Amino acid sequence: MEFRDYNRITDTVIQLGPRAALKVNVVLSNLGINKDRSFHSEVETVSGIKINRKFDYFLTIEKSCDDYYASVMIRPQDMILLQERLNQIEHEWFRDSKAFAIKNKSLIVLKTQPIVVPGLAADKYLQFDPIIFQFDESSPTSMGIRITLGDPNQYIDIRSEELYALLYSVSTLPLFQVAQNMVNYLGRPEFGTNLFIMEEYTVKHEKLPKARTVSSNKRKKTDSTSAFGKLGG
Repeated sequence: MEFRDYNRITDTVIQLGPRAALKVNVVLSNLGINKDRSFHSEVETVSGIKINRKFDYFLTIEKSCDDYYASVMIRPQDMILLQERLNQIEHEWFRDSKAFAIKNKSLIVLKTQPIVVPGLAADKYLQFDPIIFQFDESSPTSMGIRITLGDPNQYIDIRSEELYALLYSVSTLPLFQVAQNMVNYLGRPEFGTNLFIMEEYTVKHEKLPKARTVSSNKRKKTDSTSAFGKLGG
């Protein structure tokens, strides 16, 4: 097994039930020079060598069952709308009690329009509906939320406590910084990995850059013991 075989890192942020969770994902397998999958590349010019890093990152809400697996991707451009919808749920349904009431000493759900986050990746959506949450028949009832994961038959039922945890996580998670930390978990690659050298050539009396690839073994080896060292060249 080599480092280049790995294409994703996933961290669980919070559990949303026994088999459901909010996760943060970093995709590493950008196709680089020499057909290598790497988020790291280098460019050498007359002014020196520049290191470039590029990786995709996003949240997912996932649920795995015996008969299906469901996942909805939440990209950086979706975060603001999701935050607004979660704040709306917290304010209107829980703080102002517009979704729940007590009738005959029992907790009930009032007639309430669902709150939807549309336009997610792969034409999916998140839909939030108020429900009465109960672990089993002997457990007390409480206010809860059903999160539909882009399909009416695929959903997660959570308590208000998980809703507050989800709201906090989405509102405070610095997604790019978290992705950087996850990438750094792998260590720094060897100097010269995925190196381009920009040469000059003349076309119509103008000097234009021309790229050529240089194997990292033509550079002086470092003492780095990172797994990235295997990607040299």
